Amino acid sequence: MAEDKFIVEMLRSIQAAVSQTNQRLDKVESHMGNLERRQTASTHFEQSVLAHLAGIHESVDELKSDMRAVRGEMRDVHNRVDRVENR
Repeated sequence: MAEDKFIVEMLRSIQAAVSQTNQRLDKVESHMGNLERRQTASTHFEQSVLAHLAGIHESVDELKSDMRAVRGEMRDVHNRVDRVENR
């Protein structure tokens, strides 16, 4: 009889520990889900920033090209002015 009571108490204790462990695992899973969502949001933000930077880089490249063309045209204008003045 005493042994049966002891075994029943041990089983209840084990059942309580398992229940607490399951609750903790549920919390961990919930936290992991939150972390995954945050990571996904961070990744999307990073991708959008990279896309904007690529657009800026392309615009700067176009601006540099345009400025080189303007500088070439200005050089041509100065050469023409010099030729006219040297006549």
